[in-house]
Amino acid sequence: MFHRTHGMTNTRVYRVWASIITRCHNPNSDHYKYYGGKGIIVCDRWRYSFQNFLQDMGIPKDGESIDRIYVHGDYSPENCRWATDKQQRRNRTDNRKFYIDGEILCLVDVCTKYNISRGTLSGRLRSGMSLQEALTKPVRPMKKNKTLPKRPV
Repeated sequence: MFHRTHGMTNTRVYRVWASIITRCHNPNSDHYKYYGGKGIIVCDRWRYSFQNFLQDMGIPKDGESIDRIYVHGDYSPENCRWATDKQQRRNRTDNRKFYIDGEILCLVDVCTKYNISRGTLSGRLRSGMSLQEALTKPVRPMKKNKTLPKRPV
């Protein structure tokens, strides 16, 4: 009997699919400890069918990679999306997240929204200030630099 394939074995989307299965289900994978070793799996619908994965996810645009929306969750249609590098950086487990005005924002987004530098906000939070205090305390004006003497040529 002739076995028909999808013809996409050499595509980027196929390599992404194969990669998520490997890192979640192959203990010999270099990345297994970060995925399968932590209990993250690929749902059965995707694990056993590239066609189902392709149907659910589609083809990623240039610059997009697979991202788990809930970073501790499994690879499944409900928890995955194609995301840009910027979106992925905001969805890391080591990002501090804040619930403000009904939305969840990471530190960088809070800084942008409230026009405060990341260094200032981070320092204030590390010093023990509440988020509210850290955002509302006036920022000291920068000291004017004295004119430095010209360097000899």
